[in-house]
Amino acid sequence: MIRIEKAEKKHAEIITDLGVTSFYETYAAYNTASDMLQYTNENYNKERLEEEIDNPEVNYFIAYLDDQPAGFAKLRQPEETHEMLQHTRNIELERIYVLQSFKRSGIGKALIDTCIERSRKENFEVIWLGVWQQNQKAIKFYEKIGFEYFGDHSFLLGEDLQHDLLMKMKL
Repeated sequence: MIRIEKAEKKHAEIITDLGVTSFYETYAAYNTASDMLQYTNENYNKERLEEEIDNPEVNYFIAYLDDQPAGFAKLRQPEETHEMLQHTRNIELERIYVLQSFKRSGIGKALIDTCIERSRKENFEVIWLGVWQQNQKAIKFYEKIGFEYFGDHSFLLGEDLQHDLLMKMKL
């Protein structure tokens, strides 16, 4: 049984563990150890996550399968709006990760559905995300559920400049 709950400060360590583990499972084979370590140290530490959870413009959701933490999503109002979304009330699905052992269990879809529902409740018009251009499985998954390509941007992973496709869905 899948259960999604909004994260609170007390969940920062769970998100840290989920973030580091799922990020390594997904990207370690494609990146240097030093870039991976730098990125995870900067983005998945308990103190930073506690600050983000306290931010009213950020929402973290944790997915559990049979009471086991299985994945998480981060929904945030961007500080700067992408030029192609300037005239919309938009929100970014900044992160969505599912542990490898829980993939194909419906966790990813449940997390996205939760983020879409939350975004609609808060009267956003568009939800968008960035996905690494080489992550074809994720791109196909997002297209299947209704996201469409609208641009791209650069993403710094450690010292490596990478490129993400930007995808959006009208709400």
